[in-house]
Amino acid sequence: MAQQLEHASEQYMTQNTVALLWPAVTLLIGIFAIGMDELVISPLLIDVSNTFHSSLSVTALSVSIYGLTIAISAPIVSPLGDQIPRRTLMLGTLVGFIVASAVCAVAPNMLVLLIGRALSGMAAGAFVPSAYAYVGDSVPFTHRGRVMGVVLSGWAAALLIGVPFGGWVGGQLGWRATFVSIAILAVVATCLMFRLPQVHAVTDSSVQAREHESFMQACWKVVQIPGVLPLVLVTFCDMFGFYGAYTFLGSFVRSSQHFGTAVAGELIIPYGIGFALSPLTGRFADRFGHRRSLLIALFLLAAVLTSLPHLGQSVLFLTPVLLVWGIGQSTALTTLSTLLTEASQEHRGQVMGLYSFATNMAVALGSSLMGSIYTMYGYVSVGMVCAVISLIGAVLTITLRDN
Repeated sequence: MAQQLEHASEQYMTQNTVALLWPAVTLLIGIFAIGMDELVISPLLIDVSNTFHSSLSVTALSVSIYGLTIAISAPIVSPLGDQIPRRTLMLGTLVGFIVASAVCAVAPNMLVLLIGRALSGMAAGAFVPSAYAYVGDSVPFTHRGRVMGVVLSGWAAALLIGVPFGGWVGGQLGWRATFVSIAILAVVATCLMFRLPQVHAVTDSSVQAREHESFMQACWKVVQIPGVLPLVLVTFCDMFGFYGAYTFLGSFVRSSQHFGTAVAGELIIPYGIGFALSPLTGRFADRFGHRRSLLIALFLLAAVLTSLPHLGQSVLFLTPVLLVWGIGQSTALTTLSTLLTEASQEHRGQVMGLYSFATNMAVALGSSLMGSIYTMYGYVSVGMVCAVISLIGAVLTITLRDN
């Protein structure tokens, strides 16, 4: 019986590979634009600070407010994809994202830049969970990990191409030009989105029933779904560890080795290469078990975060650790997103909204809290705190049932 199911599943993937390719690539490009916007700020922090004559900790608020607005908008806006076509929702949010990127590019002062970053975060908060939910609507669970891995490769592309390119543009033309390039990329994603097949996630009866629920009632119902709350908490721990360490990695390396913006951006390439393996790590998780894969990844990430601050003086030793960091993070995010898309078909958009809420509360708190720790105690303390948070996520993972 198991062999028959596996054969049928493999036959499904063979017959639908071409049909799934366009949506996967389209969503990948959308994630790429948003990922570049979210991640490229790290090597640009010093330049933005110099432009507006502000401290590094104040400039880091552009990261915090981005994460905070995603965290607010994700659970509120993304559930609309359970009631209207997700493509419609994603198109609208991409248009808003383009406008917000333009605001950042022309910002005359720090306040306007923060407003632009807030608007970008609101758009990203609706798009990202909707993209993940779209995969959940379209692909069976047995193969969802590998398809989700392809979509998540957009984050790897942002790291491998977007951050180095953004750092180079920032060095050559100024940081404002970096935001112009992000807006152009989002325009491309918007054009491709028009050819994305419409997918209806729920029936009319479920929509009518949910119209009588308040936002808090809907959230409470979703949190009570078995496995959702632990997975959301693990997501927070994982992403706090990543963003807390990543936000100040560029500044740490630049101050340690006296590199410029472009070189600091290029140093993240090894991480991006590791993260680009997400289609393979997703396939591995499909076969090995998602909970076990997640547990291994979190322990690996804790070890990486502990060692990062001690390697800033040597690019030779830093490079392989960044590669391992990317592999571990791609495994963690692929398994987390795959498990959460399976938690509830009816409330998939709401579940993924909470996933993005946890992710971006971690962005906001990780970058802001670690900013103070970095300023007062240095990057070693940042690495230690982030490693401990990742270990807490590993402990929570042990409580999950296997999948």
